[in-house]
Amino acid sequence: MEEAVLRDNIEIFNQNGFEFRFDGNDIDEMLSVLADFPGTMYRPTKLRKLFASRACRKSVMIGMALSTPQMEKVSV
Repeated sequence: MEEAVLRDNIEIFNQNGFEFRFDGNDIDEMLSVLADFPGTMYRPTKLRKLFASRACRKSVMIGMALSTPQMEKVSV
């Protein structure tokens, strides 16, 4: 899902100063996995780490001030 959004909006990312580069190691990694598991939707390690980092930054952190509704939402 996120990869499709990125791919469909790559120009907007570029206009905002983001640039994504994949090197030979990324391609080798993908080829190796796809050779063993053809047709599998695979994301290179570099891209998975980027998505994981973004997800972590959106999570509630220790010491973060929350409103009562936010606290209720987190605790449910």
